[in-house]
Amino acid sequence: MTAAGASLATFAVGALIPLLPYLLGYDSLWVALALSAVAAFVGGGLVARLTDRPFLRGALAPAGAGGVRRIGVTYLIGYLVGAEVH
Repeated sequence: MTAAGASLATFAVGALIPLLPYLLGYDSLWVALALSAVAAFVGGGLVARLTDRPFLRGALAPAGAGGVRRIGVTYLIGYLVGAEVH
């Protein structure tokens, strides 16, 4: 139950991070992307430290090829459905 609760909380916070600029009135994709990149870097580094791995190695992992692919696919889906990007 503890692991499930922790997972729920971290996913909920992680989902809100890219939305935070929009909730605060900023209408800029780049602000959301920058905030998300910082959060991914810090989150990856913290997980690495909790698992006794080097901070930088864990921090850079979310920004690797997998992260770039996820961002690209998300952008492509938005483009295909006609989302307006600022």
